[in-house]
Amino acid sequence: MERAPIFHLCTRKGAHTMSRFKSPLSYRIWSRLQVVLYDDVLSRESWPRGIYLVTDSEPCTAEQKRISQAAYTNLAARPAECAVLNDPSQIVGRFELLKHLCESGVNDFNVHRALSLPLDVRFPAFVRYEDRHIGPITEPFGTRSGLDVALERLSKDGHPLERLMVVEYIDTSIDGVFTKYGAQKIGTHVFGKHLMAGRHWMMKRKSSVRNLVADQELAHVTDLSLRDQIEEIYAYSGHQWARMDYSLYKGRIQVWEINDNPEMGTKWTRNIGRAPANWHVYGNYNRGLEQVGSVVEPGPPMQMRITVADLAG
Repeated sequence: MERAPIFHLCTRKGAHTMSRFKSPLSYRIWSRLQVVLYDDVLSRESWPRGIYLVTDSEPCTAEQKRISQAAYTNLAARPAECAVLNDPSQIVGRFELLKHLCESGVNDFNVHRALSLPLDVRFPAFVRYEDRHIGPITEPFGTRSGLDVALERLSKDGHPLERLMVVEYIDTSIDGVFTKYGAQKIGTHVFGKHLMAGRHWMMKRKSSVRNLVADQELAHVTDLSLRDQIEEIYAYSGHQWARMDYSLYKGRIQVWEINDNPEMGTKWTRNIGRAPANWHVYGNYNRGLEQVGSVVEPGPPMQMRITVADLAG
């Protein structure tokens, strides 16, 4: 049976995430993947049948947001011809998500908008963008005066304060080791994506140390713990294609963000000892996409034109 092609709707800057780290294990995915830029959507008249992933909801410009919504609405109206994931109108943004998770007792830290900081900010606290996936742009500050000076400097350096948020810091390390988990969602399928570990509080792949991860990652991707709670958080956030990044604090989940345009591959593909984890991860990618694409009936491309009038609607 021919597998449905996959179309990655995104901004130009976010076009690399599905194919950046190609691996033989992911061949069944990237070999049928095509990128559709939001900037090109209005010029398209022919849309092949397949799986459409609507991504990059946070970094989109206002016009791109309207285009992504119009694309989703038009594609979702053709359920026999395509499957489309991520309704932009249902996606909860990063700030609103983290605020809700704190108020509902899931997260033990709060977030605040840089332009409207309350008096009761708990320190340490650091600054990051609300709509970019680049991590923190400051180290944690222990006092309000230090934070105020940093925000003034950031503003002078051209960082728009209306897009910045202040995040209360919590120390999730155990014996000096920080860990960060990734849980991917594809349709209704949720699975462990990766586990990072290192000595620095801000964990990225480049700062993760393999020998600190050991066999914990294999256990994470083969038997995702806290699955029910992760699925509940995804249900609130509205995502159908995304990766949740989180850590554990006193045994409780602490969600850092949900990224709706996550990298599919990994820089660790060639690392000795990670092959079993990769097999499980890509097996889950394949199963999730096959489940989503099973509703797509073969046939000629869809003839569909998204117009400026659709954006107004």
